[in-house]
Amino acid sequence: MIRQQPTRRQSLLRRPDKRGSEVPLWKLLLLIPTGFMVFFMVMNWINAGVLPEAAIVRKFAVIVIIFSVPITCIAHLATLYVARFRSTMMMGLRLFVIPIVWLASGLLGSGIGIGLAWLIQQFGYITLEPLAANPSVATLLPVFTGNSVVAVAIGLVIAFVRSAKQEELEEQEELLTTEFQAARSVQLSLLPDNEARIAGFDISATMIPAVEIGGDYYDFLSFANGSKGIIVADAAGKGIPAALVMAKFQGMTQALSIHVSNPADLFIGLNDTLRVRLHRRNFITAALLDIDFDDNCTFFRAGHNPLLLFRRGKGSVEELRPAGMALGLAHGAALGNALQPMLFRMEAGDVALITSDGFTEAENAAGEQFGDQRLCDSLLGAGRSLSSAHAIRQQLLADLNQFVAGAQQHDDITIVVVRKMEDE
Repeated sequence: MIRQQPTRRQSLLRRPDKRGSEVPLWKLLLLIPTGFMVFFMVMNWINAGVLPEAAIVRKFAVIVIIFSVPITCIAHLATLYVARFRSTMMMGLRLFVIPIVWLASGLLGSGIGIGLAWLIQQFGYITLEPLAANPSVATLLPVFTGNSVVAVAIGLVIAFVRSAKQEELEEQEELLTTEFQAARSVQLSLLPDNEARIAGFDISATMIPAVEIGGDYYDFLSFANGSKGIIVADAAGKGIPAALVMAKFQGMTQALSIHVSNPADLFIGLNDTLRVRLHRRNFITAALLDIDFDDNCTFFRAGHNPLLLFRRGKGSVEELRPAGMALGLAHGAALGNALQPMLFRMEAGDVALITSDGFTEAENAAGEQFGDQRLCDSLLGAGRSLSSAHAIRQQLLADLNQFVAGAQQHDDITIVVVRKMEDE
């Protein structure tokens, strides 16, 4: 099975920017000391004789740098760690825990800052003598103290506002997740519970849902004349709208198929119904393989991927791409004229393959698609070496898995394998 990209746990050391990309936390925290360092350098250039307070400002700048960086880093990381338990922690308890975390962060960061200040003095970079000995402190200290109080207050307000917004976003995400799971359940409920049973044929099919809800669908049909049909369809677009369109399509297909003998009439009826009930911009591609009592096969294609036919006797793969347009794009007469089914017979060991575009358009990490040629080569190898439809299907998916190498799957993948059994 194609591996889906798991939801990544939010890193404590990286933060998302407005474009959704992650910015290393150290870059954000570096802005704080950088700003103070620029300010410190400016103060260094000012002649202390002209402005005696410059020396005091310089020392305050150093103190702010060595204390603000460790306190900010520790408080930020600790707050993010507590936020990981947001869903299991009551609001009152969280309001009690966060201030304690900030207080502990301040104590720990202050200890680190004191150590840094001691190192600065040991290296003689600047002497942090008692500031109270300088009368200029009487003027500057209230200013710095007032600014610090205002900065802390603003930080607290911003923190609580962001916390409230984060809670709202998490509630919305939980609601969307519930809706997503419901839509996924609807999509999977449309698929048949068991494989089709057609005398003389071995059939295996599956649909692998993507990270995003798609509109893939396959089913096994019975027509009024007793022939059997295997249909694969793909609704345009993704998400819940595509899943709802396909839900309607599945009901219409099952209802109409038992009343018609010709698959072309089924496609025309589905087309006209879709044009009445769906928006004109919605359309569905479909492929249908019809097998009658004499094992004659007829392939109908309404804008869908071609059928690949492995011929064991020749050791080759043929591509059947009959003309036809997608359902819902034109009126029934135009569709009927466009449909040109292809008739063929399958010998023992031959394999017919129908897939959705999610298979051939699957991409690896480099953005390269699996493509039609790789699918043909994969079918050729599996058809030669394997003797069951299920084993062939599994081998095709294994080849696809090896190609994408764990890259995220963005579209549903549907695969139907029909193998002509040997006469017993």
